[in-house]
Order: sequence, then structure tokens, then C-alpha cells
Amino acid sequence: MGITVKGERNYLIIKIDGEVGEDDIENFKTQLDRNKNFFRRGKVLIKYSGESIPSSLLNRIITLLSDIEDVNIIGVFTENTMQNESSAIVIKRTLRSGQSISYNGDVVIVGDVNAGAEVVAEGDIIVLGALRGLAHAGAMGDRDATIYAMEFSPVQIRIADVIARSAGEVKNNPVPEIARIKDNGIIIESFPHGGIR
Repeated sequence: MGITVKGERNYLIIKIDGEVGEDDIENFKTQLDRNKNFFRRGKVLIKYSGESIPSSLLNRIITLLSDIEDVNIIGVFTENTMQNESSAIVIKRTLRSGQSISYNGDVVIVGDVNAGAEVVAEGDIIVLGALRGLAHAGAMGDRDATIYAMEFSPVQIRIADVIARSAGEVKNNPVPEIARIKDNGIIIESFPHGGIR
């Protein structure tokens, strides 16, 4: 039970089992403080034994990891996601250059995705901020997936197997936009308050 760290060949696994209390968080923080060199510039995969990791817990783990130099979160996975098709995570922070999030469900970012950051989701991606990095929705082939952002200025987006690159234009008055596949290409449309018609 609690939070354990295990080394694999090319990355570290942070495994979260069962109920996690404040003592578990403090023990994990102590472990990080004692082994900063072990985690520095490392790749980390977060695994949760359950259907949907609580967003408050995930945000605390990510915040603790982000205090270490160049830690790259390569994925957040839950063991029972297949039984919970509406699985989603909410990340309440800005992703800086070099950081990445990968999840087997929908991803909601409350913050920006800066240039050099990456978000990969098997479902939809919603950025309640500026999307300037790379976003890949429908990563396992879901062509109905969408990418939504309050400010849409990505370097590159992908939906399933379709790729689109930025035109490099600067938007003076950005409006919320949504990207989706239409006629085997990605279209980006302004997102009216009433939604897509």
C-alpha cells in the first residue's frame, strides 16, 4: 500500500496502491529529497492501481516531481481504465518545455502547454490555457478525438494518424478553438459558446 518507486531499464515507475494518506505523501517527498540525483533527468511512469487516479493526488505527485531538474513524466496509467471509458485526468499546472504527459484516457490541462512540452492522450485533450507545444489526441487510433484550447498556437498537433503543423502566425486576439478530423485532414475551428453545430 502507499507509494513505491521501482527502477526499470530506461525509466522509473512510481506505483500508487490503494488509499494514499498524508503520511504516504510525506514519505514519498522524503524519498525524493534523499535521492534527487537518482531522479534528475530521468523518465518517470506513474501507475495507479484503480480505475481513476484522484486529480488532487496526481497534481501533488507531479508538483513534487517538478521540483527536480529535468524530470520527464512519460505517462500516467491506471490498471482498470478499460472498464471506465470516461476516464480522464485533470492537470492543474503549466507544462514547461521538456515536460510531457501521456494518459490512456482524456487529458484536461488547467494551465498552459508551453513550446517544447508534449501531451499525448488516447482520448480528447482540453487545454484551459495556451497550447504552444505538441498535442496528440486519439493516440491509439481514435479519429473522433478532438483537441480544444483557449489559445491555439501549437507547434504540431496529431489526431490518431493525421498530423498538422503550425502556420507560425501570431494571433493578436486569440479565441477558443477546436481541432478535429474532417475529410482525412485536421480542421481547426473557433469554438462558439454554443459548441459545434
